[in-house]
Amino acid sequence: MNRFVLKSGIIILFSVIVTYSYSSRLTSDPDTLSVTLLQGQSKEFNIIVKIDEAWAETDWSGYIDYIDEFLKPDVESFDFDDSLEWNSSGNLQWLLRSDSLETLNGSQYACVTSRIDGAPATLYSYLTSERFDFSTMPEPAIEFEHVKTGSSSQVSVQISKDGAAWTDIYSSSLIIGSWSSPELKKINISREYAVPEVYLRFAAALPRNSGVWAVDNIKIKGNNWLFLNDSLTAGGTVRNWMYEVINDTVKVKINTGSLPQGLYQALIRFESSLNNHDVPVNLTVIDHLSVPEASIDMGTGNVTLSWTESAGATSYKVFASDDPYGTFSDVSNEGTFSGTSWNQTAGEVKKFYYIVAVSD
Repeated sequence: MNRFVLKSGIIILFSVIVTYSYSSRLTSDPDTLSVTLLQGQSKEFNIIVKIDEAWAETDWSGYIDYIDEFLKPDVESFDFDDSLEWNSSGNLQWLLRSDSLETLNGSQYACVTSRIDGAPATLYSYLTSERFDFSTMPEPAIEFEHVKTGSSSQVSVQISKDGAAWTDIYSSSLIIGSWSSPELKKINISREYAVPEVYLRFAAALPRNSGVWAVDNIKIKGNNWLFLNDSLTAGGTVRNWMYEVINDTVKVKINTGSLPQGLYQALIRFESSLNNHDVPVNLTVIDHLSVPEASIDMGTGNVTLSWTESAGATSYKVFASDDPYGTFSDVSNEGTFSGTSWNQTAGEVKKFYYIVAVSD
């Protein structure tokens, strides 16, 4: 018997799945803000938050991070020259002093003194502020000068959101400073206290014969010149599905208020599951506009004025006169502005011009 054996071959097919990896990132337009403003001036910008590559979607959140840790403008100051200003409570009272032998920085100051007689029990005293509104300041600070003459007392600076529950932001049992050279203490306050109701207090635990604690020149400091959508934070969702693109617009407002002249810097931080993206903000505050330097180009029946840009200016005006010592009148509307130039069909009449930088 002939036997036929059929051997079947098994063919294994390997399928290869090709995947495409996109380096999608959260970005913004623009990616830097630089502006020069006069004191008391404000300006608004739009930042477009988007994804730069296709096939991605993400939620994002944004917040303000001021770069300078302690170089913050003063918000309120308390020098105790006229009154105690803060509220005293506890077993020992805070008093105003301006002794001839013991002076803190040469001026009147607030002081609490331990007892020198009686029971050795520790007594407590508190100097409490009125309500502060830190809702526009993500990272405020408190700065003060102080002298502590004893090492057995315990002193602290405390903070509260309701005036009832208090948290230490500074404490010490050491001897601090001297009457001729008080210590300057600077304390940053956590972002969690960027709320409308905040209280601060100086708390002292003083055993008998534990000396004094003197405080002067309290300054509440903080940056509040930058806002996102009229707040300190912003958020949203952006998408780039090729066929569907959704970007978000963040309104950025800069308000110089009473900021002193100088350079102020911050980062607008955008965070997402794709990546984190920072937008640097550079603010230069000036107290007056610079004088534009002008040049003139005259053709047949035509005059063109050009000038250097004046930092902080929002517009310009052109004045003209037939006599260099006569009365100049505003001829801005008789010509056409183009950036830092102005063109007019002037005929053959010789005129004298000057340019004025304007800040609205």
